[in-house]
Amino acid sequence: MSSITTRATVSDVPISPPSSSPASSAPPLLEQLSDAIHDYPKSYLTVDIYSVNPVASDGDVINTGDEVTFRIRVNNTGPLAIDNLKLLVEAEAGATGVKKHGASTFQSNVTTAPISVPANQFESSWTELPDDYHFIAGPATTEKVDLVKVLLWDWDGNLSWMLTTHTGRSDETEDVYSHKVLGT
Repeated sequence: MSSITTRATVSDVPISPPSSSPASSAPPLLEQLSDAIHDYPKSYLTVDIYSVNPVASDGDVINTGDEVTFRIRVNNTGPLAIDNLKLLVEAEAGATGVKKHGASTFQSNVTTAPISVPANQFESSWTELPDDYHFIAGPATTEKVDLVKVLLWDWDGNLSWMLTTHTGRSDETEDVYSHKVLGT
């Protein structure tokens, strides 16, 4: 089905038909800020599962029913400091459950304790979660299978990095005092 848009003019002022969606009452800058915050995690945050090790054996072989420990870290290359970041850790098709280290039971998912991740980290800098996590390997497979997934669950951002403690020369903000110097 094609859509036809008509435009009429009265006294050389264009009149457009009403939009199918309501116009936003937010100023354009606030809309842009809202969009930037919405897209912030996929633009600047990286979640990494690392140090994956079966509990009962050395090496990287994972067998059916093995309990496997792993760690999680986050990198933030963007300008927002991230506070109260919580991650959701989920058992995928190849695992029968996940738990935080020290917990007594495995579940389909767990939420991490909140952490803070500073703004503007180097790509090689990471903020590590303080706890280890575990999963139980499911049935044997002939191909690689997803075992555990970690995703952003909840977070707060703040502008402290952009608005505080800046150092460095700024030639745009200066004052120069000039006066004639007389001989004695």
